[in-house]
Amino acid sequence: MERLGHRILHAVSDGSWRPFRLVRAGVPISYLFFVDDLFLYAQASPDQGCLIDHILTEFGHYSGHKVNRQKSQVYFSSNTDEASANAIGAILGMPRVNDLVSNLVPSQPFLLRWCPAPDGWFTLNTDSSVSTISSFGSAGGLIRNNEGNWLIGFNRLLGITTPMQAELWAIHEGLLLVWSLGLERL
Repeated sequence: MERLGHRILHAVSDGSWRPFRLVRAGVPISYLFFVDDLFLYAQASPDQGCLIDHILTEFGHYSGHKVNRQKSQVYFSSNTDEASANAIGAILGMPRVNDLVSNLVPSQPFLLRWCPAPDGWFTLNTDSSVSTISSFGSAGGLIRNNEGNWLIGFNRLLGITTPMQAELWAIHEGLLLVWSLGLERL
């Protein structure tokens, strides 16, 4: 994802990507990355749709990760004319949504927040990734103290694997690191 971010920033800096601004003189916003999600912001024009399509396709080629366009959505402000919105949606191959908030907010409310571990305890966070093209995977993670401070991290290339195996390898490697450090409260 970091590489995709660099590619977008390069397109912004060379002037080909025209980012979104909340106000005319405001800070430009071109993307926001979350754990498994990303939001891309650009001017609503067919040429920007083509650029986004090109960058996402390029990202898929060099990373092995593909954006699932059927699960992706495109949203346009009310200032975007219908013809442009339809053209951009067709270029991107993504369904259009008219209400961004209802598509982001879960139907049932829930509280999601980080809770610190008790004093003297540690937290192990792990994750993994597997290429849809080559099936090569990697696993990694980190250990944090009860204040959320990063203590140590790890990563490992796994070779050809499945997503389930990669997740299990991440947990395995994390627990080996915990054991090697003598951390008993996890």
